[in-house]
Amino acid sequence: MLKRDSPPIRLLLVEGQDDRHFVKQLWDRHYAGKSKPLFFQGSSPPFCISDKGNVGSLIKAIPAEITASDREALGILADANGDIAHRWKEITNEIKKERDHLNPKIPRKPKPAGTIIDCKPRIGIWLMPDNKSPGELEDFAAKMVLKNDSVWLLSEKYIENIPKKERKFAPDKTPKAKLFAWLAARKEPGRMGAAVGAGDLTLNNEPSKKFLKWLSELFR
Repeated sequence: MLKRDSPPIRLLLVEGQDDRHFVKQLWDRHYAGKSKPLFFQGSSPPFCISDKGNVGSLIKAIPAEITASDREALGILADANGDIAHRWKEITNEIKKERDHLNPKIPRKPKPAGTIIDCKPRIGIWLMPDNKSPGELEDFAAKMVLKNDSVWLLSEKYIENIPKKERKFAPDKTPKAKLFAWLAARKEPGRMGAAVGAGDLTLNNEPSKKFLKWLSELFR
């Protein structure tokens, strides 16, 4: 067993606390009643999650996290934001700093089902929302809203009815605005992870299934 102060052997890097809570709730709902929860009173979880505060800090941490002692697997979860090719290059360049020999193994662009590089440690990369589109975690979460959800329809109308000159968010943040309008009506307003835990965001959709499969294969 690892000492208490030893680095976790399987680690997922995320940008912030919202991402950390979202992944934990998603994983635990998927494995509810089974043997792989992250929230449990045991000695060793399937993997640990470290939020770095922002994407810049996450990217800078990659080389050190790759070389951590006893590390078996390292996952990197980041938003693509406006330029997925740029984000991919930022992340893979940091990997190459410590594992230059992996250059031939690193694909030129993200794999749609999530990237896993077979090396030591095993390295996985997922760019939100779907490894092929610009966007962020909120775009992924929006696809988890149940079809024909009446509050979602009202939330969309609310945002769409705000005059463009009165909107203080950028046009590409419109999906995020709609999601947070919907989250405002949850039991714990504004919290995506809590909405997953409460079952308000469903796992029965293709994006969630792909993401959970990627996590499971990375941290097998």
